[in-house]
Amino acid sequence: SQQSFAADRELLKGDVSVARGETVRLSKDTQVKLGEIERESTAKVQSLTEETKSRLDTFEVGVKSKIALQAPVKYWQDKGTEHWRRALWFSIAFGVWLVVSTATIGYVLGPGSEFQFLPLEADWTKLPVARLVALGLMVTLAVWVARVLLRILLNHLHLLSDSRERETMVQTYLALLAEGSGLSEADRRCVIDALF
Repeated sequence: SQQSFAADRELLKGDVSVARGETVRLSKDTQVKLGEIERESTAKVQSLTEETKSRLDTFEVGVKSKIALQAPVKYWQDKGTEHWRRALWFSIAFGVWLVVSTATIGYVLGPGSEFQFLPLEADWTKLPVARLVALGLMVTLAVWVARVLLRILLNHLHLLSDSRERETMVQTYLALLAEGSGLSEADRRCVIDALF
C-alpha cells in the first residue's frame, strides 16, 4: 500500500509537472495573442481616429464654407428679385408708354386734327412748317423714350439672368463641398473669381 502510494505520488508529481508546463506554455501563448490583439486594436483605433478626424475636418471646412457662402447666395437671390421687380415695372412702363404715345400721335394725326396731313395729291408746300416740326418732335420724343425704357428693361433682364447664374454657381460650389470632393485651390480660386 505504501508502494502504491509512492507510485501514485510519483505519477501525480509527473502529471502536475506536465500540467504546470502546459499552463506556462498556455499562459505565454495567451500573452502573445493578447499582445497581438492589443497591437491590432491600437492600429484599428488609430486608423479610425485618423479617418474620423479627416472626415470631421472636411465637414468643418464644408460647414464653414457653407456659412460663409450663404451670404452670397442670399445676396444674389435678393439682387435677382430686385431686378425682377424693376424689369416688371419697366415692362409695364414701356407698354403704357407705347399705348399712350401711339394714341397721342394717332389723335394728333386723326381726322379733324389741325395736324392732319393733306391727301397725297395735295401740294405739300402748303403745309405749315411749324406743324411738321412739332409732329416730328412728338414722334422723335415717343421713339426716344420708348428706346430708353426698352434699354433699361433689357438691362434689368440681363442682370436678373446674371444674378440667377451666380446664385446657381454658389449653390453648386456648396454641393461640391458637401460631397467632400476635395476641390483644389486652383478650382476654388476659379469659382471665387467667377462669383465676384
